[in-house]
Amino acid sequence: MLSLTTSSRQSLLTLSDSVTLYSSHVEYSTSESSDPQTPLTPPTPPVTPAPRITHRSRMAQPNVTSFHGGDEQENENPRDFINSVQRYFMDRDPPFDDASKVNYLKLCLKDGSPSAEWFLELDDDRKDTWATALTAFNERWPQVRAATKTKGEKQEELEKARIGKADLGKKIKVNRVETWTHVAWADRVQCLARAIPDDSSLLVKAARDNMAPLLRVLVPHTNDTWATFTKAFREVSVIELREKMKDREELESLKRRGTQPPLTPLKALASMLSKVQLGPPLPPPNFGQTKTVSTPAHTAPATPKYRTDQEKWAIIERLPPPLPSTDANHATYQRLLMQWHMAHPKATSATEDCPYPLTPGTAPLGSGECNTCGMVGHAWHACTSPNKVLPMELAWRRKVSSIKSGALAATTGVNLVATDEEHTTSLTQEKLQEWLAGFQPGQSQGKAEGSSD
Repeated sequence: MLSLTTSSRQSLLTLSDSVTLYSSHVEYSTSESSDPQTPLTPPTPPVTPAPRITHRSRMAQPNVTSFHGGDEQENENPRDFINSVQRYFMDRDPPFDDASKVNYLKLCLKDGSPSAEWFLELDDDRKDTWATALTAFNERWPQVRAATKTKGEKQEELEKARIGKADLGKKIKVNRVETWTHVAWADRVQCLARAIPDDSSLLVKAARDNMAPLLRVLVPHTNDTWATFTKAFREVSVIELREKMKDREELESLKRRGTQPPLTPLKALASMLSKVQLGPPLPPPNFGQTKTVSTPAHTAPATPKYRTDQEKWAIIERLPPPLPSTDANHATYQRLLMQWHMAHPKATSATEDCPYPLTPGTAPLGSGECNTCGMVGHAWHACTSPNKVLPMELAWRRKVSSIKSGALAATTGVNLVATDEEHTTSLTQEKLQEWLAGFQPGQSQGKAEGSSD
């Protein structure tokens, strides 16, 4: 037998171990590849347990400004200051203890201010806890109660709330929100009405009287409760509002151009004839006298044919009366005025063929109305009404009164109306009927009863 040395034995053992490891590896590979459909599963990584959170700290950001505490500090409110301090304490996590709270209050007092002097002079037993320190602060700076308004003061404030023409069509900011001025005004008066309170909506009319005239047209008077009144205000179209503002400006411009005193019929005729350039200047017309004016045959223009007062009055009688005084009719009246002035930009007076629009709610033409306000019941010299008709309408009414008096004079042979260039004094309907009842046909013009030759 062969004898093996110690080194040989160790070599054989090492070789034997390598063969065993290789055999095991081959066996594992064969068993895994015997089922090609079975996927290889990767080893599961070890699970590391999450760390346990025992406490989460939340630090609030302080929003507290230094407190001065002097009476001259108008922009400083002690209640706002102490409330901001307590809000900061509530947001602390973990919370402050009493000593920390009192110390924080001390740090928030402005150095050298009355509040800092107060804290230094405060007794130590009042600084032990936050409750005693807070009580001491409230005693030094007590809460000031705001003065409340009486019901009469609130009503007076509502009655003074106005929105004029200059305020329309603009934007303002209310509580940092941009809104239209008329909407902001409606919200304000509604809040004032709730503060009174005006549950019966009795003050809606007072608010309506404080509106610009243009808004009265866009917000009908049927909205007589605060709910409907303010709702109609908020629904006003800004586009329509601006269009009506533009129309109103054009109308006012036309009114300013029509404020010149109108010409009388005599002056208007003389002015017209003086502009004729067909030949030598014609003499002014002479009414009431018969005078023959000789002019060259080749330059004499054809004599124009004029209507008599009776013919003019027959046309005027068929004109429609003024419209009733309503918001809608006033809007129609404004449009008619604008159309009349645009159609006759150079006209100085109206005629029976081109009558001037009449103010809604006034008396009909030739009804003995006042030649200042257009209403019946008083003469022009006794008129106290603040509502004056436009100068062009005033001239038209005076002209119609003159035409009517001329037509009646031609019918009865007696002058019933005395006129001049400034005013017209008309008989009332009752006096006119009384005079006609006593009139006898055949009397000479200008003779009264009982007169003799």
